[in-house]
Amino acid sequence: MQGIGLEKGDRVAIMMSDLLSYPGVVAAVLRAGLVAVNVYPLYTPREFEHQPARSCDASRATRR
Repeated sequence: MQGIGLEKGDRVAIMMSDLLSYPGVVAAVLRAGLVAVNVYPLYTPREFEHQPARSCDASRATRR
């Protein structure tokens, strides 16, 4: 995560449902010194556009 320009203290929005990989993702975010911010996975694209800017103070959002 630090390889894509994130620095300690940056917020990372996690948009996942109840998956087995969720704890691993959160652990990786926290271990990198980042802040995990959960985002409701059933947001519509329009709702998602506004979420990171308001609660995460994120400059960009990536869906993978």
